[in-house]
Amino acid sequence: MKTLVSIPELTQKSQWRPATWEDYLGYVNNRHLDNINITFDQGYLWINMGNEGINHSNVNDLLSFLFYVWFSREPGVLANSFSGCVIEKPNQRAASPDKVLYIGENSPKWQEGEPRRINLEQWRVPDLVG
Repeated sequence: MKTLVSIPELTQKSQWRPATWEDYLGYVNNRHLDNINITFDQGYLWINMGNEGINHSNVNDLLSFLFYVWFSREPGVLANSFSGCVIEKPNQRAASPDKVLYIGENSPKWQEGEPRRINLEQWRVPDLVG
């Protein structure tokens, strides 16, 4: 496994860099990096240590509110929303979108001992990712 980039170096630049799936797992499993946006795409890693800003935060909260209003008016519809959750297709892609929405049955449920991420080999593709 390659030596992971140090945290001070990560704060200085955000860009795609060559990496393995094991490199990605090293970052995503590091509890000191919980609030960092880490994305993996077919051999490349993107680490973004920046904040999203006021407008982004406002829209993110607005989406949660709209989901609540919409689905409270549809009493028979089952919906689960996940915010900031890592979603992965192991060894291929991984990202942490702001919103992941599942409508209907078979939405992800965490089990003791599993990573706290949505594994797309175990769960179906979400109905909305934003």
